[in-house]
Amino acid sequence: MNIETKKLPKSELEIKITVPWKEWKDFIGKAVSKISKDIKIKGFRPGKAPRGMIEKKVGKNTILDAAAKETINKTYKDAISKEKIDAMGSPRIEILKLAEGNDLEYKANTAVMPEITMTPWKKDIEKINKDYKSKKTEISNEEMDNELKKLANSRVKLVTVNREAKKGDSAEIDFQVSRNNVPIENGSSKNHPLVLGS
Repeated sequence: MNIETKKLPKSELEIKITVPWKEWKDFIGKAVSKISKDIKIKGFRPGKAPRGMIEKKVGKNTILDAAAKETINKTYKDAISKEKIDAMGSPRIEILKLAEGNDLEYKANTAVMPEITMTPWKKDIEKINKDYKSKKTEISNEEMDNELKKLANSRVKLVTVNREAKKGDSAEIDFQVSRNNVPIENGSSKNHPLVLGS
């Protein structure tokens, strides 16, 4: 089997395959045998009629087409395996030469995985990292104290105590806001939390 490849645009590849007559005629023989089992010829058991009678019944082209189909199925798979072609999907097949006594020639156009060329990215990343100067972050003692107070306040657990309230204590109050002794709408609340001195 002879294989020629040609790169086409858009990640396609044309594979031209020539199957020698010696190999191709074996597929014709197998096709005749298979067809003879499926047809009835008077005076013969299925699969036992001579080729000439089978050709008369179904036509020579039917035999050649069946043989070509089997040949292409096998040789295409062999070709992409031998040439290490990463084919995608089903190929488009075009038969170029189909005749008894001659080689079988066909071409298969198939999509292939696109070639990806990687740039030397490691050197670029190393250069970026080398040129990058990080800013040094400094935190003052006052900023640190403020953040620690916020953290402590967020973790406070409220405990009821029996003493006078003082600044920083949390209390629940009931209130009513009024103007000229007239209550203002939505100006009241019960059990409203309040931190004294805030």
